[in-house]
Amino acid sequence: MFFEEFAYNTCVKTILFQGDSITDANRNRLLSKSLGDGFVSMVAKNWSKHYHFFNRGIAGHRSHDLVKRWTKDTLALKPDILFILVGINDIWHEFKFGLKSNQQEYERNMRALLDQTKQHVPHCQIIILYPFILKIGHYEPRWETRLVEQHHVLDQLKQEYSLNALNLHFVLEQASLKHDLKDLAPDGVHLGSVGNNVVAQAIEAYLETL
Repeated sequence: MFFEEFAYNTCVKTILFQGDSITDANRNRLLSKSLGDGFVSMVAKNWSKHYHFFNRGIAGHRSHDLVKRWTKDTLALKPDILFILVGINDIWHEFKFGLKSNQQEYERNMRALLDQTKQHVPHCQIIILYPFILKIGHYEPRWETRLVEQHHVLDQLKQEYSLNALNLHFVLEQASLKHDLKDLAPDGVHLGSVGNNVVAQAIEAYLETL
């Protein structure tokens, strides 16, 4: 099924967005081409002439959930460009639901995603999107230590695997100098319309460099 989607035009490159609810953005998972209501659809609106777009974010997923579905939801699609945003649920679900996670597990999961992609889709250009949390809504100060740990992991992997990256935490903090937090991410985690637009613009600026 997945391979058939690319049979009609293999000349146009494919961009895949992977992650949790921030990427998912209420997409219709029954429709393979559904992009949701967030930054993915915003980017696709301006770049659909240049790329095929797929969104495989799933709300509630943590890094280990992506590992479980990576073959079907990523490798089978053979993306040319892959954006990965995952990690905030590893933190949130530990503090809210007691689902234990740590820096070592996060690193192990991220390495699994990267190793599988490098092995099976060697031409794929991988871009890591750094997780973020804004000081509003669900925010708790204790989240920050874990977020810094995740960023350190991603810093290391970025260098080791020669990856490109966008630090969305920094991007949104800079945006907060101009916009209210409630407009960027009303609950501190999920992007509002302004926040989605900010992230979309950052991604489009990256695509301009390719």
